[in-house]
Amino acid sequence: MVAYHTVGQMVGASAEWVRKYISSQEAAEPRFSVGINLIQVYRRVCERVEQAGDRERKLKEEIDAALESAGLLVDAAKRTDRGAT
Repeated sequence: MVAYHTVGQMVGASAEWVRKYISSQEAAEPRFSVGINLIQVYRRVCERVEQAGDRERKLKEEIDAALESAGLLVDAAKRTDRGAT
């Protein structure tokens, strides 16, 4: 119920309305303003997820570069399957 309340606050609707909107049993029709708010909230969440992914990729590249400069990173192309011999 807390999630319904939180989403409702973000889009300008009640927690009950959000629950009905998500439920397949009781379809609630969104007002235009609520529909626009839902789209904006969705876009913001997607942007945050994409930014987090970008930060994670950048961090991985920085870690790989540091390991490579220290001679600790083995290139995948140089690895051999020692179990096969």
